[in-house]
Amino acid sequence: RRLAVIVKGTSPDMHRQVKQVPFRGAFRRDALMSSESIGMVETRGVVAHVEASDAMVKAANVSIVACISLGGGWVTSIVEGDTGSVRAAVDAGSQAASAVGELVSSQVISRPSDGLVELFVS
Repeated sequence: RRLAVIVKGTSPDMHRQVKQVPFRGAFRRDALMSSESIGMVETRGVVAHVEASDAMVKAANVSIVACISLGGGWVTSIVEGDTGSVRAAVDAGSQAASAVGELVSSQVISRPSDGLVELFVS
């Protein structure tokens, strides 16, 4: 199953507003090995988000897992791949987002637990 998760709104019943759409780079939970990681780049503004996402997939061998929009222009891209590639991609995405808009935060999580991944992308 290939999905991206798009969350719209910031209301208390946000869990009802989660929308799953087809997405080419879905997370491979069954293929997650100990050397794989996820990386997140959170931006404020769609232009910064698009620029960061583009830079991440061009900079390293990673796949976009999900794009999560929380409203107010806050958007997070989540990528997956081996640890070195994810780290390089997040660094490139962070620099690209900072150059054209506002970078809120970035993080790399090595060997995420299955429960954590499923919480955000299932």
